[in-house]
Amino acid sequence: MLCLDPVFFHNNDKVAVVDDITADDVRQFMHDLFRHADLLAFVHGNMDQQEAIELTKLVKKELGFTPLAPSHRPQRREVKLKKGTRYVRQCPVYNPNDINSAVVASFQLGIETVESAARFELLGHLAKEPAFDQLRTKEQLGYLVWTSVTTDRGVAHFRIAIQSGDKPADYLDSRIEAFLHQFR
Repeated sequence: MLCLDPVFFHNNDKVAVVDDITADDVRQFMHDLFRHADLLAFVHGNMDQQEAIELTKLVKKELGFTPLAPSHRPQRREVKLKKGTRYVRQCPVYNPNDINSAVVASFQLGIETVESAARFELLGHLAKEPAFDQLRTKEQLGYLVWTSVTTDRGVAHFRIAIQSGDKPADYLDSRIEAFLHQFR
């Protein structure tokens, strides 16, 4: 979600700079790609711990990279939303004839632990059918209605999404809020 990630580049940002990238830039990038990198490996199957470590060392050697310095490792962070605050990110429509709209309402649930993950998944399970029944079947708001519980950077989120061919996004959002008020 664009509002929550402190370092996120929208496709529009990337398109704005792509004309300045040359074939030589791409070749240099490919040459430098594995010069410094980190490897996180999950080895599953018929190997013991030592064999898994040796396999990882072999992969690092074959790729020929040296580990990233700690200062160059990306920080996986997420913005903590203030309780009761509403954040809206609207994206421009490039085709004026496109009547489609969509809303993804995301609610931070908190830091995920084993116990909270069980509760969060239960919430997602309990909300799935009533949300679909109310928003898709009864109100016929859109051709796509879904709920999910996801984890980003260790923070759990409950999300409801609606994609519609005839209802504006602000109306879809108001119906999500009404559903959640009734669902509580």
